[in-house]
Amino acid sequence: MVEPGGFMAYPEGFRGGVRVAALDVDGDGQAEILTGAGPGGGPHVRAIGPGLAEAASLFAYDPRFTGGVTVAGAE
Repeated sequence: MVEPGGFMAYPEGFRGGVRVAALDVDGDGQAEILTGAGPGGGPHVRAIGPGLAEAASLFAYDPRFTGGVTVAGAE
């Protein structure tokens, strides 16, 4: 169940957890939410912007890697 004002970064059935950071990835002066799938998921990283629109998405490693990925933001 998603709390009011929340969202699912990855499919609802995924139980590996999510790592979260924030960074202005597109230079608009507002930080996007960065998410990284936890263990059991691929190394999928997402940047989620205003209105929960996906601003960017990538695999940090080979998509077959299932150890998850850690995200961080710095300027």
